[in-house]
Amino acid sequence: MPAHTLILKVGALCQLTCNFDPSRGLTKNTWVIVRRMFHHSVEVQTVLTIVAGETIASENITLPRINCHFQPQNFNITVHRKQIPLALAYAVTFNGCQGLTLSRLALDLRRPVFSHGQLYAAATQVPNSRDVLILKAEGDVSTLTTNVVWEELLLPVE
Repeated sequence: MPAHTLILKVGALCQLTCNFDPSRGLTKNTWVIVRRMFHHSVEVQTVLTIVAGETIASENITLPRINCHFQPQNFNITVHRKQIPLALAYAVTFNGCQGLTLSRLALDLRRPVFSHGQLYAAATQVPNSRDVLILKAEGDVSTLTTNVVWEELLLPVE
């Protein structure tokens, strides 16, 4: 559940927080740019791609406030509220970057990835390896990272 307060301004890069209209490509994690703000809605423009810092966008869409409900842990209540289905897009997760072409990438490997293939999925979104920055633990001079393998899923070798 996104934060209760969302502070936006025109030009802010955001992500949709739900599948708003899949037939028009408005699915969870779709990037949008805020174009105009109203009291109960926000007009956004979908982002097709970001190449070399330049944004290529498409159609304008008005996002109304939608009903959201959730049940906090350890409480026997359901909270109902209306909110615009947006969150600021400061960063993208490994899985969220699939399908994107990024001009630059910073990978934080101070903690190992937690799923097989995540590192590959992220690193292959940048055309030039010189544009990839890898953060490692202080003093770590190794060029290796943990390869996550779920051994219980492997078939026994005969």
